[in-house]
Amino acid sequence: AAIATEQVHVAARAVLQQISQMKEKAPQSATGLRGTVTIGLPASVAQAISVEFIKRVKALYPAVTPCIFEYPSSYLAELLVNHRLDQALLFMEDLARGIEAIPLLIEDFYLVGIPVEDPSEAQALTLIQDHPMVMPALPNNVRTIVEDACRAAGIRPNIVAEGSNPQTLLRLVRAGVGGTVPPLSALLPTDIECTPAIHIDPPLCRKLALCRAVDVPQEPLQLAIRDLVVEVIDNLVARGHWPGVRRFAP
Repeated sequence: AAIATEQVHVAARAVLQQISQMKEKAPQSATGLRGTVTIGLPASVAQAISVEFIKRVKALYPAVTPCIFEYPSSYLAELLVNHRLDQALLFMEDLARGIEAIPLLIEDFYLVGIPVEDPSEAQALTLIQDHPMVMPALPNNVRTIVEDACRAAGIRPNIVAEGSNPQTLLRLVRAGVGGTVPPLSALLPTDIECTPAIHIDPPLCRKLALCRAVDVPQEPLQLAIRDLVVEVIDNLVARGHWPGVRRFAP
């Protein structure tokens, strides 16, 4: 499976290089920026920003082709340091040597699919010991943070099923198999209506950063896309379109 995945990415990168070469022959754009930009996004982050990001890229830089890769944050970090991505939004817990990070957001986790008397009240982490849970399979950023918190609190999660796709876990929640612990960005509005999100006390969270490989020169196109990613995220948060996050404060 690992060999097959490697072959897929080698082939994908070759196609992207061919696209870039073709665009070099295209007329210069009004902004002077053209080419292909590859950016890695974890699945929940992609759900929150990908449409807005691509619309902004095409509006401002019509000769630029954005290409989004959706994978777990830890795998995106590997692709980034191996120069298979130009930029990536990564969770800071997954950063590796050779990556420069601009911290942007803190994203809280919530309990969903667990019956409580008042979902608006913060609830203790002990709920995931008392109720069946469907959780992301390791390696996974959310799972690691939850298990570390449980270990520190002397809690053992009651995990009855695991999965690698957040939407599959939410389907299991809707089917009544158990609860789970996602960020709000992983939920659809209908999910929140059917299974109210419960804030955890003390909070569990992860930090999101915009990253690049330190040994890659920052060309004008990359700098423009970096600034645009930050702008899109700021606008989404300001308009309340990315719930459950707050700006990172050094």
